[in-house]
Amino acid sequence: MQLIKLMDAAKTTPVELATAIEADRTTVWRWLNRGLRPRAEYTDALLTFFSKRLNRSVRYEELFPRKKGRAA
Repeated sequence: MQLIKLMDAAKTTPVELATAIEADRTTVWRWLNRGLRPRAEYTDALLTFFSKRLNRSVRYEELFPRKKGRAA
């Protein structure tokens, strides 16, 4: 999952991430452990957080890559 890779690159923990984007810790753990996608409000916060933390623009496709075999 890309979220884990971005967290590793940003050197952040699930607890730090949850605090930074004002989400419940349990919610972040669900994204990580169950592969659930966050709601739009959290997606925007995640993209902003990682862009600032990594000092580069992080796009939606980087956080949620398209699944192989799916047509556009």
